[in-house]
Amino acid sequence: MPNHVSDPSGSLPAADASLWACIHFVDLGLPSGLLWAAYDVESPNVEGCSLPTYDQARELIENCNFFIREIPFGEKDICARGPNREIIGFPMKEYPGTLGPAGCCWCQGDSSSSDFAYFLLLSEDSLTVGMGRRTLPFPFRLVREG
Repeated sequence: MPNHVSDPSGSLPAADASLWACIHFVDLGLPSGLLWAAYDVESPNVEGCSLPTYDQARELIENCNFFIREIPFGEKDICARGPNREIIGFPMKEYPGTLGPAGCCWCQGDSSSSDFAYFLLLSEDSLTVGMGRRTLPFPFRLVREG
């Protein structure tokens, strides 16, 4: 399964329902019933989907067990195993200010600032939701209602 969905031609509309059909969502058995995309996407603009909110990211942290697994080519994922034992992986990369490899993704922003947004940070040392400048190179991970 690819790490992301891309459109090299750039011809997809910003909110294309057919792109939604290409994204695999996983039911982790979270109390809210929220489904998380199995992998990162290059655009958060997919009809029927959104970036996780602060509360949804906290729900993931509080209800999942986390572990690190090796994937091909010497890379690693930090994985979230839900209450129903389903798993999603976040590719671990070196991001500015993370003090080591971490799985990160953007969350919905704080409405009081257009320059900052919440992000999910998962590493060997930290499972947290932080806030950072929107210029940080974090990927997008979509969610949708179950």
